[in-house]
Amino acid sequence: MRAGIIGVSALALCLAGGFSVLRADYTPAVTIAVLRGDGVLVPIATRTDSKWTNTWPVPLKKADVPLGLDGIPKRWWGKPGPTPTWHAWQIDGVTSKVAVERPSWYLAHCQQGVGLKTSLTAQPPVPPPTVQPYPKLGLASTSPLAFKQIEPIDQSDPIWMKVADAVGAAISKAEDEMDRRRVINSIPQLKHPTPAAERANVSAHVEALYRVPQGAGRSLYYVEATKRYGMPPLPADRKAVAPSPKEGCGVMTFANGFFVAGADDAIPPPTLNVKVTSCDYDTVSLILPLAVVGEGKSQVWIGQVTGWDYEAYAGFRWNEQDSKIADVFFTHGGWCVPPDGW
Repeated sequence: MRAGIIGVSALALCLAGGFSVLRADYTPAVTIAVLRGDGVLVPIATRTDSKWTNTWPVPLKKADVPLGLDGIPKRWWGKPGPTPTWHAWQIDGVTSKVAVERPSWYLAHCQQGVGLKTSLTAQPPVPPPTVQPYPKLGLASTSPLAFKQIEPIDQSDPIWMKVADAVGAAISKAEDEMDRRRVINSIPQLKHPTPAAERANVSAHVEALYRVPQGAGRSLYYVEATKRYGMPPLPADRKAVAPSPKEGCGVMTFANGFFVAGADDAIPPPTLNVKVTSCDYDTVSLILPLAVVGEGKSQVWIGQVTGWDYEAYAGFRWNEQDSKIADVFFTHGGWCVPPDGW
């Protein structure tokens, strides 16, 4: 279960909702949309001055699709107003203007979303609509924005091994802390299911690494990494973390997060989200980087957050004061829930 994007290597539970405020001012109001491979634009956030909101309807069990562009309620468009022509930015850097043809519904996991159909699509064969999450071409906006690519890093880059070492140490520390936990907020905490002696023999594997220049010779990185283990022995009164081993892997420790490295590529101890899960990634989220927009402290990193049965779109920025990533916006993009949860 890896998020997909057309033309780029594929790349925490759902992040908390809500919108944040950036420190710099912007004009005029502009709406950003994801551009699906089938040519459907899905508005995900509107930036008005320094605030981010979303006025476009999020997916529901059954979407109410207007008959035509004139039938779209004014409140859906938000402050930018009705926009028949959008500025598209594809992940390979190609830009173009795209005309909206009509409102259109699309499959959003177990829900239906309303988007804006355009003629810009992926090269044939276009993926079938049942693919979830549906591959993305890039982003679009109601007025021109200087989107920039989030660079995928591979093992040939000198930074790779430095990141692997730093991330491996951070994961091992978090695993050891799991063993020391007993009660948090009156809730008993389970120890790591794999003994410490066995964990010490397993190296962390960096699965995805992305980079964006941050200014002053620094770069913002996003990393996903795992440590994979066999199925641990279980007492009779305990339930297995994973139903059955997969290719020799029963459980794994998954970690992801952001960090900033300086011009010398020195990696500070990263603060990561670390969780024990099955080797099917069934309880974790992956992030597909889409683009960044803005400069300096106002730079926003936009990505698609996905799990087995949901997707969302999020904006982040690096908070210099506490050296942590901060949420800028979060938009629900479709999910599946139990039948009694509708």
